[in-house]
Amino acid sequence: MSLVGTYSVDITPVPPVDLNGYILRFGRAQGIHDRLLANIFYLEHKNQKVLLISLDILTISTDLADRLRDQISGELEIPREAILIAAIHTHSAVGGPYLRNVGKESPQWREEFEEKILSACRLATESLKEGEFFAYQTFSAVGINRRKETRGIDPHTPFVVVKSGEEIITVLINYNCHPVCLTEDNLQISADYVHYLREYLYDKFGQKFPVLFFNGGSGDMDPKRRGSFEAARFTGEKLGEEIFLAYQAYAGEKFEPDLEFISDTLEIPYSWQPSLSEAEKNLQKHAELLKNAGTREEEKISRAFYIWAQDVLELVKKNQLPESLIVQLNFIQLGKIAFIALPLEVFSSISLRLRKALADWHLFVVSYGNGYSGYLADKTAYQEGGYEVEEWHKYAGILPQIPDAEDLFWEKINKIKQKNNNLN
Repeated sequence: MSLVGTYSVDITPVPPVDLNGYILRFGRAQGIHDRLLANIFYLEHKNQKVLLISLDILTISTDLADRLRDQISGELEIPREAILIAAIHTHSAVGGPYLRNVGKESPQWREEFEEKILSACRLATESLKEGEFFAYQTFSAVGINRRKETRGIDPHTPFVVVKSGEEIITVLINYNCHPVCLTEDNLQISADYVHYLREYLYDKFGQKFPVLFFNGGSGDMDPKRRGSFEAARFTGEKLGEEIFLAYQAYAGEKFEPDLEFISDTLEIPYSWQPSLSEAEKNLQKHAELLKNAGTREEEKISRAFYIWAQDVLELVKKNQLPESLIVQLNFIQLGKIAFIALPLEVFSSISLRLRKALADWHLFVVSYGNGYSGYLADKTAYQEGGYEVEEWHKYAGILPQIPDAEDLFWEKINKIKQKNNNLN
């Protein structure tokens, strides 16, 4: 018997507030277009427990995700590795870590957010129903590869419907696309296309229920249509249309959500370890670029990079510059469903390979899972260069990764597969 509990809680900040995600956004959020939600799914099955949380924010910082998982695990007696907290990555919301020279997280919002999440998790565990699980697979091409339009995408859209009789308890969805239909000129708080996806499903199903959206191999994926709420509506509704059509057309694969959890550490060395003199020259370089910035856009970016150069120099002086990026890689299995979650933006080519490598499951690839630490780019990107591999660390990280980061990731995936085989 599977016992399921769900809960949705409003986590919308009170404007005015700094939005995160765009370096070239000028101005604070002045209004609310749609409410931001935290959607929570709790499962008890054969004396095991799992808790999944989907957040309508840009990202959740690793320190905050760690603290919440520790608190939830201790209070509700759920194994820490069985707790997944993931952001949908809307760029019209709050959520840390903030890009340099973009704004600051509201301490009031963060305090209220933590209290709301902990309370909502308790409530999700208190009203349990027997649930039946049905897995589906569909495909959507509302996204495009932003690095090269002729390059492929990951169109896979696995979803799970959990029902109690005719009542839908929850729907879990995995898709691979940045929620950036709304661009930097938007100053309204919104979950972007994910909002319209949910509204579409509520209308078609004739019921309201928590929809947990998990963003997948979206590191190099943007929507085809951008620049307005109408673009967000189009994207969300077209994605929802594929999901609802698949639900109507197929019975779904009924399965027992037998639980397994595996956690491992992924360590990615940094490709640059500046000396004191190199860090000082780096700061001088960016000070000159900032001084010579000619437009407000150039000034905004140059100041962010100058702040980064200051941070690097300070760490060098303190002998605290890290040699590598260390993140947690989580595997959560619910019968025929598996989640691979990490706090990085996974490139679509890696997402496609993951689905092939783990073809025994309906795989949910989860970027922005249990924190945020940048990108997991493929080796082709390091040959090409570009924002994700050459500049992102200046906005919110500290140092560039080595070009072989992808190889280290695949080593860990192979170890997880072996551990899973041993468990089963």
